Amino acid sequence: MIHLASNDGFTQLVEHQTLQRPLHRASTELRIITLTSDIVYRIVRNAQIHTALQEHLMYILNLQAHNIANLLLIERSEHNRLIDTIEELRANRLLQQFHHLHARLLVVDAGAESNTHYASDFTRTYPCSGKFTTKQREIYDIVESANEHAYSLTKPGTTYWDVHYATARHLLEGLKALDLVRGDVDEMLPLGISGLFMPHGLGHNMGMDVHDMEDLGENYVGYAEDQKRHPLLGLGNLRMARRLEPGHVVTDEPGLYFIPALIEQWKREGTDKGFVNYEKLAGYYDFGGIRLEDDVLVTADGARRLGSERLPITSADIETIMAEE
Repeated sequence: MIHLASNDGFTQLVEHQTLQRPLHRASTELRIITLTSDIVYRIVRNAQIHTALQEHLMYILNLQAHNIANLLLIERSEHNRLIDTIEELRANRLLQQFHHLHARLLVVDAGAESNTHYASDFTRTYPCSGKFTTKQREIYDIVESANEHAYSLTKPGTTYWDVHYATARHLLEGLKALDLVRGDVDEMLPLGISGLFMPHGLGHNMGMDVHDMEDLGENYVGYAEDQKRHPLLGLGNLRMARRLEPGHVVTDEPGLYFIPALIEQWKREGTDKGFVNYEKLAGYYDFGGIRLEDDVLVTADGARRLGSERLPITSADIETIMAEE
């Protein structure tokens, strides 16, 4: 993943006392993050791709082993770290050159950073053809539902670990409905079966730098003294597990991925404990993955998404905006 954010010298600027102070952000800082959110909205909404990355994008899209392209949409100049140049090249014009990618998915993970280092981070997934296949829509709708579920649970007093765990359960329920996993979801959840499909955490702290203060040590920043990382893949990859407080800014970014090498490893080693339907899963080896990400501010009575407008996210809305281009 390519990010605009830079952490040069950050560790030297933060003294040990930082660990002792609350992790919330002031209202001025939140306004800066909202500004960067709005900038990314305007760019990603039109699927505009910086021309300097066109050649790199072509290379990525032609990799047969990977279906996910993470694209940097903003160039930072030496005089203005926020925005200097945005050169437009509409994604649909570029994708017309790749007829063989008609059924592929494009994941756009984009962020902007202000000259005070406060950042935003968003992800959307687009069907290269402009229309989701039935299989793509089924998986996409599970992820979109998980994104909404996580958001509904985000509130003061709740640990983000609990939100992460509940979201993993939600994803497994969706996969079970498609017969990709079988059995009792409550039994497979603590065994880490969700990690085969989402081998990362639900989200991370946002603020100064894309992953706020993680140069100090991810476990120090993301985990309280009474919390320890889960040992299993996926469940143990959460970057922010702390109890949420008003003012916290976190990302909400569930995803589902079908990684042939990992699937084969689990099958060979019996990691799935019999819960995975490998016969059905074989039809997803060329699928790639889907991730949907928003930036969320914890408020006194719940949460709200940052940005004056939300990027289109439902499968129907994605197809609509692609048809307009």
